[in-house]
Amino acid sequence: MRKTVLVACFVLIAACREEDPVSDAGVVPDASIGGSLDCAGLLGCAAECADEPCADGCVARATPDAITRVSALIDCVEREGCGEDDACIEARCGSEVASCLGGEQPDGGVIVAPHDGGGDALPSRIEGTTRDFTESSGLTLDSNATVVFVRDDAAGEAAGFPIASVAFYRVERIEYRATATGTPGGVCSLSADETESFVAPDPFENNLMIERTPGADGLYHYELSTSLSVHHPNGMVTVCPPPAGTSTGIFNAEHNVSSGTSMPRGDARTFVGSTTLSARMWSWDLRATE
Repeated sequence: MRKTVLVACFVLIAACREEDPVSDAGVVPDASIGGSLDCAGLLGCAAECADEPCADGCVARATPDAITRVSALIDCVEREGCGEDDACIEARCGSEVASCLGGEQPDGGVIVAPHDGGGDALPSRIEGTTRDFTESSGLTLDSNATVVFVRDDAAGEAAGFPIASVAFYRVERIEYRATATGTPGGVCSLSADETESFVAPDPFENNLMIERTPGADGLYHYELSTSLSVHHPNGMVTVCPPPAGTSTGIFNAEHNVSSGTSMPRGDARTFVGSTTLSARMWSWDLRATE
């Protein structure tokens, strides 16, 4: 949809540079127009146009409300000097894009996205890797995971999170590999290597939240949380000198990653960071894919 917004804006801006009476953005604000295209429909129509007469036809088929909303969007694009930079449109004209594509604007001006995951400039799907690493008392625990987050404001609302101010992403799927190596106490060596896959784990503990409104520099605060634990009955192998020999036991594999209370910041499409808690280090590298 970002490409549709970008292309449509430029087509409509070009079509607006006529000598006919126009609004500040150049779109004729004639309340008597009886068209049926809403704002998203107007953008979609214009994005298919190759010339100004075609764009004029799209405007003629739009509702007055659609014309008002797309005018506000075009005003913002020109005012902010975004040019052909769709990331600029997302960062600086996010509320106008959200208003056009169906977001609701409650008191205070915060755009609330529909529960289908649309309605603002934030991505709908984010993927990447996370790591939970601990090295202490002669034992190293290392859990690396691939994770997929999907936009689901309805799940966030159901879990009690403030979706009026944050976009909510639940974990759709996470697969981790957890290993353990070391000789705690200097006598018996321990080793483990287990994998586990989760589909749609509890969203209350496995989520990513991004503030809907960026700071003055265009960056967004976000919070990340995964909390997974599995008991592998014979996952831990212990090798001791004779006469004890080799034995197996429970391996408590975990993958817990949290951005903590520091609320790191990202550009709404790239989320990379780390945090350390005593001997434990969490790190993540997540990128928007849609």
